[in-house]
Amino acid sequence: MSAEEVMVGGCTKAVYDALVTAFGGSDAQATVLCENFILTGTKPDDSSLRYGVNTMWLIICGALVFIMHGGFAMLCAGSIRSKNTMNILLQTILDACVSGIMFYLVGFGFAYGEGPEPNMFIGNAMFGLSRYKSHY
Repeated sequence: MSAEEVMVGGCTKAVYDALVTAFGGSDAQATVLCENFILTGTKPDDSSLRYGVNTMWLIICGALVFIMHGGFAMLCAGSIRSKNTMNILLQTILDACVSGIMFYLVGFGFAYGEGPEPNMFIGNAMFGLSRYKSHY
């Protein structure tokens, strides 16, 4: 058997090593995840793992951006007179809403859009989730 065919839980050795690296050296978490692959009957590969890690990173970064909107609202509200506080808070909420809509229209395409001419730097397709196909 080659090193690629050695199974650890439900994962190949290469996928297991990638999971251990992704979890910061935690063998226990990687083992539990590989055992869940056996229970669900799925066969992991590097592309699905990469897609999952990229998606999780994007969700975490998006959550951090929306948390920063709240911090910016408090900064703005603290630097103006109290009678204008509601206006600034409404402005910040509208800014967050417009940010979410613009991510839907433009950001997802930049993050994940692989068009007819793929680019390693930035996506060039799927703006407004056009031509989006589900995995199911």
